[in-house]
Amino acid sequence: MDPITAPSLAQLINRASRALARDGDATLKPLGLRYAQVPVLALLREDAERTQKELAEATGIEQPSMAQLLSRMDRDGLIRRTPHPRDARSQT
Repeated sequence: MDPITAPSLAQLINRASRALARDGDATLKPLGLRYAQVPVLALLREDAERTQKELAEATGIEQPSMAQLLSRMDRDGLIRRTPHPRDARSQT
């Protein structure tokens, strides 16, 4: 019989992180928000002209995931994307 092994510290942190996100989502749902949107909204409150790249770097979220998050936030009316004034390839 295999001995029962305790979860590693990384596994416990991962579980706690997921539980926090679930609880955060449940709490924010009545407001039409998600837990992952809060850091983005906080950063945009400080500086609304941030690019997707800047938001990804500041939050530690991968660029593709940030792109999806911002697209959903734009669709839901939480943010409005506008062309970057000095870089035609970017949006703020």
